[in-house]
Amino acid sequence: MQRWIMSDRWSVLVALAVFGAGATVLAADRAAARPAGVLPEVATQGVAPAAEKAFQAALVEWLDTERPADVLGRPIQARISQEELLAIEQPEPVNGAPLKVGTVVSLGADRIDISGVAPLEAAAAGRAIAGGTFSPTADGGFVWAASVGSEYAGGVRLHIENLSLPANAELYFYNGSGEAYGPYTGAGPEGTGEFWTPSVLGRQGVLQMRFQAPVTDEDLADVSLTVNEVGHISRSFFGFGNEQVGTCGINADCVVNTNCANDPIVANAELAVAKMLWISGAFIYTCTGGLLADTVPSSQIPYFLTANHCLSKSNSNLEAFFQYQAACGSTANCTGTWDDPPPGSYAGKTVGATVKASNRKGDFTLLQLNQNPPAGSYFLGWTSTAVANSNGTLLYRVSHPSGAPQSYSRHSVSTSAPTCTGWPRGERIYSRDQEGATEGGSSGSPVINAAGQVVGQLSGACGTNLNDVCDSVRNATVDGAFAYYWSKVQPYLSP
Repeated sequence: MQRWIMSDRWSVLVALAVFGAGATVLAADRAAARPAGVLPEVATQGVAPAAEKAFQAALVEWLDTERPADVLGRPIQARISQEELLAIEQPEPVNGAPLKVGTVVSLGADRIDISGVAPLEAAAAGRAIAGGTFSPTADGGFVWAASVGSEYAGGVRLHIENLSLPANAELYFYNGSGEAYGPYTGAGPEGTGEFWTPSVLGRQGVLQMRFQAPVTDEDLADVSLTVNEVGHISRSFFGFGNEQVGTCGINADCVVNTNCANDPIVANAELAVAKMLWISGAFIYTCTGGLLADTVPSSQIPYFLTANHCLSKSNSNLEAFFQYQAACGSTANCTGTWDDPPPGSYAGKTVGATVKASNRKGDFTLLQLNQNPPAGSYFLGWTSTAVANSNGTLLYRVSHPSGAPQSYSRHSVSTSAPTCTGWPRGERIYSRDQEGATEGGSSGSPVINAAGQVVGQLSGACGTNLNDVCDSVRNATVDGAFAYYWSKVQPYLSP
């Protein structure tokens, strides 16, 4: 109701200022006609995952032909302790906090540090420079490449610093499984010389720099590149069993694969929801979020809803993995078929996001993704109609519990569930799980009504047995209420 009071007041003030008091009724009628919600819509931009996968595969094939022969056999390895491994492969979920799925590891004395290259160094084929190999190419250019990784990682990212490349140089990061990112030129994508590469699957990736001919002495003298940190992403995040720490099972028994539930109500949500991966400080975290539609028909802005306790500030290294699913019958165990990433999962990924609105009250963050989501994605509809006090209303969710492929859950609004301190009913929606469950990593996942409209996003759980996510009697699921913070997101979603 607050939304309409604010809208009416604004409309009346405009009417009085422009038309005089006689226009008050007309302005109020127009405000009342504004939509309290919108329906979902199909993405009209973006690249199809299959096309992106083919593009990256072709890029890897070209990079492979230029890579010096001995690079893969001499990787630069970040060293991670057993204690650090356990902390990310078997993390302790914290209610109301994002789940840790990785850590930032220093290369120490093995860091890559290039500050200019002498012509004589570059001229010799197979010359070792800064942990990598520098070689001439057949067309008169040069290639420098180094393999960088972390033992027992499921995926890696590199922290690029002090990047400065001449106009004829490009930087790439890729693996042997068909993933490739770049080219990065000049001072990098943000113009600061500093950024995190996207993640690549596996224990190591190749950093490769290509100088196109003709190459002058000045070109070589101007190159600058430092890599001192590796982002080590857990094997469990990508579904690999971890032989070092014995991690096989990922999800609780009550978690339901979305493709097994086969509920048509969440068909659009499956194409809107993404699992998130980002670096903040010394750790790598995961949550869930989803695309939201707006009321402007002439454009399609990639607005993305998640929880404030996941992200509250703009983040250029955020990765959002769309359409990350596993076939029905897959499991989270090492003996099941969900024991490696879904095919082509990296091809539906975006990088970077800007915060448009965020607040701890309501536990929401509205992001705008820096890249368009893949073709075939859906923008979810939403409604500002409150449901927190509508006992028995059914709600539905797609999320990524523990970073696993999309999972399904169904909930029933409960007005009798005890509330937690700081999470008042109305600001939050309390519900009981009827099917499926959420875990760490599900935070931020949109929850929708029977019409497929978003009414909130996951904050966590409230109850007396939080260590058991399958206990729907003593625990309640808690979402931030879209209706509560509607006025904060209205300028973007319904301008």
